[in-house]
Amino acid sequence: MTHQEMLLLNKYTLQGKEIDWKSKNEVETLPSNLLQWISDNVNRISKAQSLPYFIRDNKNILSDINFV
Repeated sequence: MTHQEMLLLNKYTLQGKEIDWKSKNEVETLPSNLLQWISDNVNRISKAQSLPYFIRDNKNILSDINFV
């Protein structure tokens, strides 16, 4: 989210308006190097006592990967 987008979202929220928008910085596809890292480390991740924060906080995006 850009600074300008955040200002606009805050303004509309304070005014009680609902807006449907998409950030110009929105990530629509996961980087291939992230997917490769997960593939290379799936056994380590599944055996870990806790998930890495970047996986735990993005379960909705990574839900089709078996360890999540």
